Amino acid sequence: MLTHSIDEFFDMAKFLILGAFLAAFVQTYMPARTLLEAGSGPMSSLFIMMGLAFILSLCSEADAFIAASFSNIFPTHSILGFLIFGPMIDLKNTLMMLSVFRFRFVLGMLALVSITVFITLMLLQSFL
Repeated sequence: MLTHSIDEFFDMAKFLILGAFLAAFVQTYMPARTLLEAGSGPMSSLFIMMGLAFILSLCSEADAFIAASFSNIFPTHSILGFLIFGPMIDLKNTLMMLSVFRFRFVLGMLALVSITVFITLMLLQSFL
């Protein structure tokens, strides 16, 4: 059991480190003004927040604090997109899934989750 745990740790640690590096890079070098300008409409703001959730690869517990910091900038449906999409699909998980599953399956899963979250929140935005 210990040998298997060690092997699993070293197999997955590279994806964790790569995901953390990319998330830190985006947080450091992407200006907030760019996000504000790009996310001015209801659809574009949802795209931006779902994209941030994918790229940042945050822990689902930390998502709420990050989303709260965007609450005065983006509309509610975009914040919900960040909170719903992030724990399901992110860069780190995608890299891990690609190491286990076929590319076509991973791409299909990414598309299904993305489209479902996007359409649901666009329909619900008028109620929020």
